[in-house]
Amino acid sequence: MANQFGNDWDKYVLSLFKSVIANNIAVIGITDYFTIDGYKKLLTDYLSNDQKMKSLFTPAEISAIKNIAIFPNIEFRLKTIVNGSRINYHIIFSNEVAIEDIEENFLHEIEFVYEGLPFDTPNKRKLKRRNIEEHGRSIKEQQGEFKGSDFTVGCTTAVIDEQQITEILSKHKDKFEGKYIVAIPVDEDLSKISWRGQDHMVRKYFYQVANMFFATNRGTIDFGLGKKHATLEDYLNEFKTLKPCICGSDAHSLDSLCVFPNGLSCWIKAEPTFEGLMQVLYEPEERVKIQQSIPDEKNLYQIIESITLDEDGFWQGTIHLNPNLNTIIGGRSTGKSSLLKAIAAKHDAMLVDEKDYIHQHLKGVKIRWKDGGDETGHKIDYYKQNYMHNIACSRKQTNELVESILRSKDSEGLLSNYSEVNTLIEREITSSVFNLFQLKKEYFQLLNNLREKGNKSGV
Repeated sequence: MANQFGNDWDKYVLSLFKSVIANNIAVIGITDYFTIDGYKKLLTDYLSNDQKMKSLFTPAEISAIKNIAIFPNIEFRLKTIVNGSRINYHIIFSNEVAIEDIEENFLHEIEFVYEGLPFDTPNKRKLKRRNIEEHGRSIKEQQGEFKGSDFTVGCTTAVIDEQQITEILSKHKDKFEGKYIVAIPVDEDLSKISWRGQDHMVRKYFYQVANMFFATNRGTIDFGLGKKHATLEDYLNEFKTLKPCICGSDAHSLDSLCVFPNGLSCWIKAEPTFEGLMQVLYEPEERVKIQQSIPDEKNLYQIIESITLDEDGFWQGTIHLNPNLNTIIGGRSTGKSSLLKAIAAKHDAMLVDEKDYIHQHLKGVKIRWKDGGDETGHKIDYYKQNYMHNIACSRKQTNELVESILRSKDSEGLLSNYSEVNTLIEREITSSVFNLFQLKKEYFQLLNNLREKGNKSGV
C-alpha cells in the first residue's frame, strides 16, 4: 500500500469500493512492496467482518462488492540495476491461495541483504515486516537524508534476488503451481536497455520469464504478441511465450483510484476469476484489449441480461447471461432445448409449435433485457433443434440461407447489381448463341446453293 493513502483505513476502503462500483470494475489487485499486509487487512478486517461492512456500505453495495475479484499483488524491488533504478517485479497470486501460505511458504523464505561484512558472506534477513523495519531504522540512523517510516525506508532500500523467487515457488509447487502470475512493467526501466548493448541478456531474461507485461504502449502490445518478429516461431524461440499486456489504475492516492493512464482501460474477456486471468496467457490477442471504450459494445436493447425460472416442481432459479457468446452445457434431457424454447415462446408464441409442452410452463418464465425491459417489444431469432443439420443436408436450403445472409449484409447493393449484371450477361449469351446458329444456318444454305450450281470446271 502506498503511504499516500494515509492511515485511515475506513476512508480508504470506502473510497476504493465506491469507486470500483461506480466504474463497473470487476477485478482489483491490492499491491504491497514485499508483503501482503494491505490485502490481508482488507480481507480479515473488512470483507470477513459483516458488522464492519454494514457500517460502511448499503446492502446493494455489499452485494456488488461480493462479486468483485480481489487478488494480492506483491511488488519486489530486485537487485538488478538499470540506469540507476531497480527493476520492479510483480507476483500476482490467486485469491484461492491462503494468506498463511503466501506469507510462511513464500515471503518469509525470501532473504534480503541486511549488511555486508569484510571477508565474510553478507548478513541476510528473512523478508518479514519486522526485519524490513529494522533495516529501514538502521539506514535512517546511518544516513540522515532518508525520511519516512522505518518500513517505508526499508522497502525503498531492500533488494532481493529474483532467483530466490523462482526457486521458492518451484519448491512449493503443491501450494503455488498454476496459482501465480509473473508480471513486469517492461516500459519503465527495462525498455531503456538497448537490445544491442552489453545488458542485452538482462533485458531478454526478464522478458522471457514474464507471463505478462504491465504496459499500454501499442508497440509493446504488438511485441508481446510476436508481431515485431519476422515469424511467430522466431519470437517464441527467443522469448518462449506470448506476453499479454494488461494495465490498472496504479493508484497511489484516493484521488487516483480507478483513474487509468491516458484514459485507457484494460478489458479482459473472461470470468472475473484467477482462472479467467490465466486464460489470457493462452489467448492474449483474443481476450485482452487496452482502450477507452468497451470492445464490441452492443446496444442495451440487444442484450438479454437474465432469465428467471419460477415454477415449483419444474424449474427454479435465475440465469445471468453475458453480452457475448453464451453456451448451454448439459447431458441429454437436462432441459437445454426446453430453456431455448421457453425464451423463444415468451417473445413470440408462433416461434414454437403450438402443441409443444413448453407453452404450459411459460407463466413462471421472466426475461429481463439489459435496457430494463422484458420480452415485450424485443425480437429474437430462434433456431430449433436440428435446424442447422437439416439445412446442411439440403442444398436448396443451404443456398437460400447463404443468399439471405449475403443480402442482409449487402448494404451497398452489390448482390443486386451482380444479379442485374448476371441477367444481362445471360441475355447476351442467349442472343449470341441464337445468332451463331442463324449464321451456321445461312452458311449451310449458301453451301447447298453452290453445290447445286456446280464447281468451276463443271460449269
